[in-house]
Amino acid sequence: MNFEIAISLTLILSLIGHFITQKKLLAKGLQTKNPTNEIKRLMINGISLMILSILAIIKYEYPYGLWGCMIFIESAVSFSYAQKLLKK
Repeated sequence: MNFEIAISLTLILSLIGHFITQKKLLAKGLQTKNPTNEIKRLMINGISLMILSILAIIKYEYPYGLWGCMIFIESAVSFSYAQKLLKK
């Protein structure tokens, strides 16, 4: 397995994993009275994905720029979910 395939798989798996966990965290946070743990987790996930996306965009060869943009959007969604829980 070469380096490019390993990076692509890492980006794909991080996007899939984040998509699944952010929905669960939002649902759990909306049900609890004090969702501080869910807010912290969403913020940590958003920051880690933002770092991954910036690295992928800096690389900016064919699949990395596209995956970087998609992961950046998911990190922004994570921040918006955290903000939604803060306003609750």
